[in-house]
Amino acid sequence: GIGAATVKVLGVTVTAIVAVNAMGDVVDETGKIVAGAKGRKGEFIDTEKCLASGDAMKLLLGTNTTIGCVITDAKLSKVEANSIASISHNGLARAIRPVHTMYDGDTMFCMASGKRPVVNLAIIQSAAVEATRQAIVNAVSETANYDIIFDQDEPQQP
Repeated sequence: GIGAATVKVLGVTVTAIVAVNAMGDVVDETGKIVAGAKGRKGEFIDTEKCLASGDAMKLLLGTNTTIGCVITDAKLSKVEANSIASISHNGLARAIRPVHTMYDGDTMFCMASGKRPVVNLAIIQSAAVEATRQAIVNAVSETANYDIIFDQDEPQQP
């Protein structure tokens, strides 16, 4: 799914827009799985545990990515925009488990209009992380429920 979220801090708007097709499970702020691969009975299989047990072949490996952009009205240099894009990956790590596997193509970008001065870059970075996390959860919350059921042998479309 595609999701967005906005965090406003010190007069600066920080918005993240992401397209989520993650291999890992999406978790909410409590760590509860809210989207991911499911077993035959409709339960989440917990992708991290599946990988740890050696059952990775159950998963659709190599077909996943999460890509997004943090957009802000802050005045950022190229170096600062790069730091926002880089640190926004922490938002992916807070919302997707596991993330950045060899089967994912996770990428984040940053765009800045330069309309508002930055008082403290660390605060903008923190807002970017939280906006990214929220956008990922929103992406899977707002999408239709397309369950793929995984059994012991092969994935099956319901």
